[in-house]
Amino acid sequence: MTLRKLLIALVALLVLGIGFTFVEAQEDDDAPEIAYRQRLMKGHGASMGSIGDFLKYKLPYGSNHVAVHAKNISEYATLIPAAFEKKIADGKTDAKPEVWDNWDDFVAKANALNVAATELSAAAAGGDMRAMMPNVKALGDACRGCHNDYRKPEEERYPR
Repeated sequence: MTLRKLLIALVALLVLGIGFTFVEAQEDDDAPEIAYRQRLMKGHGASMGSIGDFLKYKLPYGSNHVAVHAKNISEYATLIPAAFEKKIADGKTDAKPEVWDNWDDFVAKANALNVAATELSAAAAGGDMRAMMPNVKALGDACRGCHNDYRKPEEERYPR
């Protein structure tokens, strides 16, 4: 191989490497936003799981624990629209492109989650387990409604 051909090959490899680095850098630029979204939703999920554990196992802590977890979900719900403003549907995310295609509906579902969680928190503060059960169902329905429309199905989710 001549020196000229070797230089051309090296330049070609360098150009290709820069192109791959640029694509990787673009994905890395989105990494902090995706990580924040995932932590936000995991916090939300942890509170939902705690409410479920409280009810399923009849934990002896008092319904004020359900009220606090519901209040946490309500507060998380207010953060969801801002956390998803930047359109990132590719890479290490479970968000579907439909989030941004149907933005008003997505925001409305986050608001509905806030309302359902606030209502559960108020019902739980009353201490009557039976009285709060419709609110638990409404909160679960609010979660599912958004996940069904805007979260990738299990088989398409980014593996963690």
